[in-house]
Amino acid sequence: MALIVLKDEKKWLKALKKAQKWQKKEETTLLIGEEAVNTCIKCEPELFKHLHQFILDGGKVLVCSCSLQKRGIPSSRPPDILERINDYQDKIRESEKKGEKIILL
Repeated sequence: MALIVLKDEKKWLKALKKAQKWQKKEETTLLIGEEAVNTCIKCEPELFKHLHQFILDGGKVLVCSCSLQKRGIPSSRPPDILERINDYQDKIRESEKKGEKIILL
């Protein structure tokens, strides 16, 4: 499994391209935390289309509730296709323990 961690809101396109590339080889999760949550709440149609296709192709997209909360964003604000997790750092530690590939952006 590959875990792509997106914290920089300016790297959305790069993250999605990497996630789509990795998904062709193995199960891939895109984990959204820190300032990157700002972009997923806007979720412009083009971004939503790519996220939706990534999920249809078997990918998983997680958004950090703690990052949302720190920015005063209700957890109901991001699109429903994004799965909420409590803390993205816990997910990174879990993936490290399992020996999964982790890509930080």
